[in-house]
Amino acid sequence: MWDIYREDIEDWQGARQRARDALKAKKKRIPVWLGGKAAKKEEADPLADIDVGLRAFMELEKRLKDRKEARAHAP
Repeated sequence: MWDIYREDIEDWQGARQRARDALKAKKKRIPVWLGGKAAKKEEADPLADIDVGLRAFMELEKRLKDRKEARAHAP
């Protein structure tokens, strides 16, 4: 479950970045919620408030999933 949550957060951050890039390309003003000038310059980690143990578990799940996918695609 937590790996799905993390993937969703990463997808969301990627979509926000693509939206910012598209607005920059069109020379449009970037809203604060997309990281405009009034927002913090550093992108905050949305998972920063999660317990350290749970974070380690989530990272382990992600590594195991990546390893399993790599083995599935290996000849």
